[in-house]
Amino acid sequence: MVCSYRKEIDKFLAILTVLCKKGGKKFEAVAPNLEGNVRKYFGKTSAEVYSTGTSNAPKKIPETVWWVSSNNDGLRKGSIVYQLMTGMGFGADYASMISSVCYSRAPYLPWNYKKKYEKLTAE
Repeated sequence: MVCSYRKEIDKFLAILTVLCKKGGKKFEAVAPNLEGNVRKYFGKTSAEVYSTGTSNAPKKIPETVWWVSSNNDGLRKGSIVYQLMTGMGFGADYASMISSVCYSRAPYLPWNYKKKYEKLTAE
């Protein structure tokens, strides 16, 4: 259960690509409202993200019209994904598991997921 992407930014962008493409209107509604103290995390142009913080480094989310602030540490990237997913209506446990991929080689499995996984692999 190890992610094949090596760099945090690659994992972050891959997750965001799927959320954007599959989430559609929910992504559109939640993403523009996510921000830090000063930084805006998402925008539809590079300038929209870049202009909201010193040394803010926007990256294009592949296969979408969206840009994301990319020079955050792994935990902040995970927090951004978690906030985005829960805002889109995903459960907290699932959002926690997916967002943990941003800063870990293997996802964090909440206890109920771990029990189900152990049951499946024991059969």
